[in-house]
Amino acid sequence: MPETGSVLQKRYQLKEQLSDNPTRETWLAHDLTSEQPVVIKLLIFGGQKQWENLKLFEREAKVLQNLDHPRIPRYQDYFAIDDRGLWSALVQDYIPGSSLMALLDSGKKFAVDEVRQIARALLDILSYLHELSPPVLHRDIKPSNIILGEDGEVYLVDFGSVQDQGAVAGRSFTVVGTYGYTPLEQFGGQTVAASDLYALGATLIHLLTGTAPAELLQKDLRLDFRDRISSTLSPYFIRWLQKLAEPQIDKRFRTAADAIASLESSSALSAETDSLYQPETTQIQLNQSLERLEINIPEPGRRILDGARSLLQRCKKSLEGAISTVRRSISGSDLSSKVLVYILIGIGSVSVLSVALQLVIGLLPVGILTVICASLTDYFEQTHISLDAESDRLEIEHKRLGFTYRREIGLASEIKDVSIYYDNKKFVMGITITAQSKGALQQYSFGQFGRKMTEEECIWLAEEIRDWLAYSQALVESKN
Repeated sequence: MPETGSVLQKRYQLKEQLSDNPTRETWLAHDLTSEQPVVIKLLIFGGQKQWENLKLFEREAKVLQNLDHPRIPRYQDYFAIDDRGLWSALVQDYIPGSSLMALLDSGKKFAVDEVRQIARALLDILSYLHELSPPVLHRDIKPSNIILGEDGEVYLVDFGSVQDQGAVAGRSFTVVGTYGYTPLEQFGGQTVAASDLYALGATLIHLLTGTAPAELLQKDLRLDFRDRISSTLSPYFIRWLQKLAEPQIDKRFRTAADAIASLESSSALSAETDSLYQPETTQIQLNQSLERLEINIPEPGRRILDGARSLLQRCKKSLEGAISTVRRSISGSDLSSKVLVYILIGIGSVSVLSVALQLVIGLLPVGILTVICASLTDYFEQTHISLDAESDRLEIEHKRLGFTYRREIGLASEIKDVSIYYDNKKFVMGITITAQSKGALQQYSFGQFGRKMTEEECIWLAEEIRDWLAYSQALVESKN
């Protein structure tokens, strides 16, 4: 067994054991040829040779030979220590510094700016790896595999779980990774570039909160970290992190380049992250930028009218078909027979309309008709909400049948609360914005008419408004 002071390959003298686990040892060694420190990984077989570990170890060595990135420790050598091949060694550059996990364990608190810089650096590395042909997937990104060098640079190390995607087209029968940092699809044996992005997101959240992601998991598999971070953190950066660590792979950033673009452009981020909370079936439209938030709640009656129009068109076609059939059937009849048939058709049509009108108007009490008409107008309720940071303006415009019947105006800076209300009698939900002006409370409500907003929609919109207000207020304060 290798010991401190041992010399391997008559070249590498072991100085200090850096880590130890049942299958691998990592040593700091001195290269007697180059007079430089190196890191040597030793694969230990012992009495039970594990072929899966050997396969991963050889894959790591093979992949590292073809990598050339300044923030990935450079491959130097690979060899068997003894003639029987029971020990294998992988030699890489030594990076002086500390792992992010060691820094967390020492009690270090990472500032937001530090986390953003780490994110940017790691995304650059992942962009390089994922754009290789074939792509290279790390599959085990976590704080212990990231080194903050003494030179201030960020390095990605330990490619022991690496996968060359070209060999198996993203599918592997070897499940690797670390619980909390590993996305669901990777446990299923399928790994793609977005899988590394999830692990990066979980790592960044760990740095911000000081809490391991395994302790933040919710029932829906999302990482619940909002109550563990500073209230001054930009809502856009929070959303960016949530999209990076999104459990559903189709809602996550697809590539490192996409994540970089959103990180560097808040406006691009806001456009891309509407779907983070937005219910998939909602017709509510939301547009936001750094200075402005707009919400449009469409009138559901338009959809009803479209459906009715479609039904009438189908009925018209059916009626035309029936009339055409009758015409063909009497084409050989005399004139008196034809006139009689047309009269009967006319009388029948008028009778049907007459009965319908009597049922709707003649037989229903006036009070019930009034309620029906009022309910129908509710279904043509359209609401437009706008918040503007530069003009400090809140405006809520209520329309029915396209006409504005009420407009509420206030100051965005006076908003104190955004809450969800539920009317037990009308069985509707909506949103109430509470503002305080000259010592008096002013409430603005929307969503309770016609549209019948769902609970999911209310939660989504309330969260969006709160986030935008928090960021816009911070923006205004920074300008002042």
